[in-house]
Amino acid sequence: MKKGFWSKDFANHYLVFNLKDIFKINGLNIQFTQWKKHRDFRFNDNKDFAIFHPVQTVISDISELDKFRKVLTNSKARKNILITTNDFNNNPEKIYDIVDAVLILDTTASNEENKQTYDTIKANLAADGKEEPY
Repeated sequence: MKKGFWSKDFANHYLVFNLKDIFKINGLNIQFTQWKKHRDFRFNDNKDFAIFHPVQTVISDISELDKFRKVLTNSKARKNILITTNDFNNNPEKIYDIVDAVLILDTTASNEENKQTYDTIKANLAADGKEEPY
């Protein structure tokens, strides 16, 4: 029954896309960017913004971070958006000098499970003599 429901009602509603595609949303040209493919040349010309995701492994490795900085310099999108996840350390601060703004999405109050997870992480940091980075 579920399979039939799924195939009838949802099969024709899936959007198939490739992350190298340019998405047009409300008149903006948006593109996801695989940073390792764009090290040595100019790219993202005429793009409103480019999204680099995920970058948390890049900012924790100093040799990769220098390469990533070069990539960001070569990106000519009007805005470059960097998305990291699960950063309960100070690594993101390594790129604060190359970003215009930092936005932190705090989901601790969205449900009890998130709150419990956050409390556990906070307790583990405290047990190690560390504080939250933000």
